[in-house]
Order: sequence, then structure tokens, then C-alpha cells
Amino acid sequence: MAIRKGIFKVRNTATGEKDEVMLKTTIEQVDDLDKLTGATANAPGVWGLAPAPAKGSQNLPLCGDAKYKVLPVEGGGTGAATPEAARKNLGIDSIGVTMITYTE
Repeated sequence: MAIRKGIFKVRNTATGEKDEVMLKTTIEQVDDLDKLTGATANAPGVWGLAPAPAKGSQNLPLCGDAKYKVLPVEGGGTGAATPEAARKNLGIDSIGVTMITYTE
């Protein structure tokens, strides 16, 4: 029984769990699948196809709000969109890590 057009639940014989799979996929079925809907502060997201990243965003992560973006250093990210800028923001140079001190 399809749970959505072209998507079926099947039992994984290795784990015993039910997995969602797409069988006999056609371009029309993929085009019919919903796009990923991002979560907000007030509502959960909805699973779907990930949005295509824009040109130049190949180093950016896809976040829970369904957008590719730079993650701030304060949140555990690099605060940068390029590897070079990330190394600079994190205090890493070609030799190694430089000393970083924080004062309040």
C-alpha cells in the first residue's frame, strides 16, 4: 500500500524496522514529490526533496529551515562560506592553530 504516490513502506529484513522506499521511480513521480518544508519556531518541517543549492553555496550546510547558510561560530559553525575564510575565523593558519584568547 502506497503511503504517498510512489512511496511504499517495506520491512527491512536485517533490522525488522519499516523503511520508506520508492519503487520503479519515474521522472514524473520525482516531479510529483513535495519539496522539503523547513521548520520554524512554531511549526515542524515536512520531509521532502531538498532544494537545489544556489551557485557558490557548495560549502554551505542545508539547515532545518530548508535553507543553505553559513553557520555562526557561536553556534558551532565556522562563520564562513569558504574554507579559507573558515580557517581565518577559527584561528587556523597554514602552520597550525594560533592562540585564541577571549576576554569579557
